[in-house]
Amino acid sequence: MPKKGFKHSEASRIKISNSHKGQIPWNKGKSSWSKGKHFSQEHKNNISKALKNKKKTREHIRKMIKSKTGQGMGKNNPAWKGGRIKTYQGYIIIHRPKHPSAKDNHVAEHRLVVERIIGRYLLPTEEVHHLGERCDNRLAMLIAFSTKSAHQRFERNKNVKPEEIVFDGRKLKVHLKPPQSG
Repeated sequence: MPKKGFKHSEASRIKISNSHKGQIPWNKGKSSWSKGKHFSQEHKNNISKALKNKKKTREHIRKMIKSKTGQGMGKNNPAWKGGRIKTYQGYIIIHRPKHPSAKDNHVAEHRLVVERIIGRYLLPTEEVHHLGERCDNRLAMLIAFSTKSAHQRFERNKNVKPEEIVFDGRKLKVHLKPPQSG
């Protein structure tokens, strides 16, 4: 509990003042202070050399991880689940490092499904809409739009021109085999 109205003695104030002389504020007025210590140029050069030697290639890092864990990365790891991950937003992403629209080596599964059906990559402006849950990537549950605005208009009032729809899974007819009598 701070003492309200407490004042330091003259001797204490001189000691406090002397302890701060020659110091430079570390973070522009924040509570940390530099004690005025500086590295020699030789020491700075040694630090620089040490940091340059620490830069490692991806292959070196993979080998290091494999040697430490006894496991590999990616497909070589026993915990590998085919590169299929569910994001916290509810979408499924697939490991496809060579895909043109891959972000961090992953592509949304619903985009891959539509691309496979239309026979080409989706453009960055084209968006895919889920009719149900975000993790449900069946063809009948997906619609692809040419622009973000068409997608938003569809979500608001379903008022979209037919030429703005790249793919409509609702119009696909699923051919089911008739039940076999046995």
